[in-house]
Amino acid sequence: MSHYVYTLFDKAGRLVYIGRSNDPKARRYMFEWKHGFSVKLGPMQRFSTIEQAQEAELKAIAKYWPPYNKHLVSSIGRFGVSPSEETRAKMRAKHIGKIMSPEARAKMSAAKIGKKPWCTGLKMTPEHCAKLSAAHKGKPLTQAQIDGNRRAALKRVGRKLTAESRAKIGAANRKVKA
Repeated sequence: MSHYVYTLFDKAGRLVYIGRSNDPKARRYMFEWKHGFSVKLGPMQRFSTIEQAQEAELKAIAKYWPPYNKHLVSSIGRFGVSPSEETRAKMRAKHIGKIMSPEARAKMSAAKIGKKPWCTGLKMTPEHCAKLSAAHKGKPLTQAQIDGNRRAALKRVGRKLTAESRAKIGAANRKVKA
C-alpha cells in the first residue's frame, strides 16, 4: 500500500494544511467538509512505508507550519481497520438527533458549490425507487421543487418526442385518469 504526504492550498494559493494518507483526494474532501472552504490538492510525495511518510510529514509541518496543522504530530493511522459493531453502534447513537447550526450548514453548502454529487451516474435499484416513491407519496412539493420542475419543462419546450416516448406518455396519462 502506498502512503502519501500531501499539501492543501486555498484559493489564494496559500499553503493551509500538510497531511498523510493513502487517499489524499478523499482527505481533501473531508478537509473541505470540516472547515467549510474549497482547497486545492498540491504536490504529493509517495512512500512505501507508513514510517517514512510520518517522518516526511513531520519534517514538512515543522518547516512550513501551515495554519490548520495545530500541533507537530503524526497519527499512527488505522489502514484497513474497521470499527467493531459495538463501536459503530455507539457512533450512530451519538449522532442521532444532532442538528447542525445554520453556520455549519452554510459552510458545507459553500464547500460543495461546483462539485458533482457522489451519486451522479449511479443507477438505483427498483426496490430503492419504490422506497423513495412511497416516502414521498402524499407530501406537497416545496416551492423550490415546483420552480425546478418548471425550469426543466421550459428546457424541453420545442423538442420533438419520438413516437415511442409519446406512446409511453399517453399510456401513463390514461392510467392516471382511469
